Amino acid sequence: MFFFANEGQKMKTYYIPALGPAPKWCWFLDNLTEELEESSENVVYDDYKFITSEELESFGLSHLIGTNYLRAYMHGFFIDMKLYREVKDIVNPFCIRRIQERFDR
Repeated sequence: MFFFANEGQKMKTYYIPALGPAPKWCWFLDNLTEELEESSENVVYDDYKFITSEELESFGLSHLIGTNYLRAYMHGFFIDMKLYREVKDIVNPFCIRRIQERFDR
């Protein structure tokens, strides 16, 4: 558990479970983190990649705006991850070879 002093009246308190168990006087934090770890609800946008309008233009996919393939969100769009990988491979086919060359070294 970390306590950070700042310019406000209240101290900022942060608990990081990866660093160890909670102190004995705040045992309920361990229970909360265990409950959060157990819940395995799927996030709606797990299988989607966020891309900006500029990326969409560079991929040549601006004609998909307004279709079911893109979901508008704030300053960009969510695109299905499978479609994103396919388009990325088509736009830059040599990227895979560069990655393979890096691992071969």
